[in-house]
Amino acid sequence: PSLSQPSLGDASASGEGEGRGHGGGGPGAVAEEEAACALVSGFAEEAERQGQPLTEPEWTALPTLIACRIAVSLCVGAYSSSKDPSNEYLQLTLLPGFKALKRWRDKSAAELEQLLSLGLDIGINGCSLKTEANLAVAARVPLGRLHLETDAPWCGVKRTHAGASHLRPLRHAATGAVCGWAEEKKERWRRGATVKDRSEPCHIQHVLQVVSGARGGGEEGEAEVAAAAFANSVRVFGLAS
Repeated sequence: PSLSQPSLGDASASGEGEGRGHGGGGPGAVAEEEAACALVSGFAEEAERQGQPLTEPEWTALPTLIACRIAVSLCVGAYSSSKDPSNEYLQLTLLPGFKALKRWRDKSAAELEQLLSLGLDIGINGCSLKTEANLAVAARVPLGRLHLETDAPWCGVKRTHAGASHLRPLRHAATGAVCGWAEEKKERWRRGATVKDRSEPCHIQHVLQVVSGARGGGEEGEAEVAAAAFANSVRVFGLAS
């Protein structure tokens, strides 16, 4: 929601401050707005207590920073709950949020069409490209709705994945020269090498290679896929400004 500066010391957790939204989204939407306003008030109160009131630029950035913090908490909590599924605290506080953020994975063509009909964009990483069925669905994602990601340090394209046949050596983005980086176990890592079996940011190229290959474009089609995915991410995350 669009948040105005709440009065310091108000009871924003109950939604009674100036920052409360008044949208018509129902009880769930109101609760989300009240929670966001409570966070904003909490930051503002702490800043005032320390004698450093928030500046106008800080107020402008604060809602976005809070949204990022919530997203990180949900994702970390989701990972924790996968390791400890019987943890009642995680079940109560984090799993509902994780379901809302659930990544597209192992979806059928029909499910993909359903997601697209909702106006959603689709993000693909190495875990989305494990099987031949995954590749077939990935090939159906319209270029105008496609995003590429690594999910590093996890979800790399493994040699056992169906998409591994499309992999080629990594290249320097600026020069196009083959990188020639060695893979080393983490205990033996050295500068100029990647960590064996760990997804690194540079491996976004592997995701691109597999997606382009699945679409039938191969190496020649990579530039088109990369340009489209980049433009989509700039649009969705508001990076153009």
